[in-house]
Amino acid sequence: MALASIVGAIVLAPYFWPALVLLPLAIYLMRGCPACWFVGLMEAIRARSERKRAIN
Repeated sequence: MALASIVGAIVLAPYFWPALVLLPLAIYLMRGCPACWFVGLMEAIRARSERKRAIN
């Protein structure tokens, strides 16, 4: 459902208000904040690169 809200916001970007409503809805449905997701992504990338270095 959250992904559908994000896609809908992108598709409706020329229409400001519907897009403005759909983006916060997507954040609510994903149950978190974008900053937290970004930090988690960076930690996963760092862990993967450290694992590759340990193997080599």
